[in-house]
Amino acid sequence: MKEKQKLDETEKEVLMKAVKMILNLRKERAEIINRRKMHHVKLIKRSSKCTKDLNPLATAMCLLNKKYPIVVDEQKAMKYGMPTDIFSPKTSNTRRDSHRDGKILAKLSSS
Repeated sequence: MKEKQKLDETEKEVLMKAVKMILNLRKERAEIINRRKMHHVKLIKRSSKCTKDLNPLATAMCLLNKKYPIVVDEQKAMKYGMPTDIFSPKTSNTRRDSHRDGKILAKLSSS
């Protein structure tokens, strides 16, 4: 019983520490968080995990065989006038890169 109570106290301390950090957050940082479209815990975990590739050459070779192997920043692509026919179709459920927010998949001819 004491172990459970001790665990509850520890969880409470961790939660209160997080609450204090949120309350003491600077306005600029709060605006950045509000602009991000992360609503699900799973999405937040996926975006925060390390994306270091252990074998980048093998990954690149595997990705080159796909129809849309390149990841492009959508806003920058529109800003610089990249042709839209090289992007994955908007109707496709795989248009957006699942690991990076704001990125879309493009054909190899875009490079």
